[in-house]
Amino acid sequence: MWGNRLGWLISLVIVAAAAVALGVIANRPGVATPTEWSADPAHFEPISFPLLRNYVPLPSDVDLGADPGKEDGDQLIRQAIGQL
Repeated sequence: MWGNRLGWLISLVIVAAAAVALGVIANRPGVATPTEWSADPAHFEPISFPLLRNYVPLPSDVDLGADPGKEDGDQLIRQAIGQL
């Protein structure tokens, strides 16, 4: 088990380096100052996506809980294709 001293020494050096790096990262002083980009409140407003030009709204009379075997939305698909 202890026959490969060089391998164990290299492993010990790697573990020690990782522990030192973790200690340095974990003990950094305070919070970093905000950047110019993050200081602008406009960057944190909610995103609003534009509606597509060919958007077909779902009719209010469609029963979304209906049996899919009866009407599979074929009427909506035909309406959408007709508007392209």
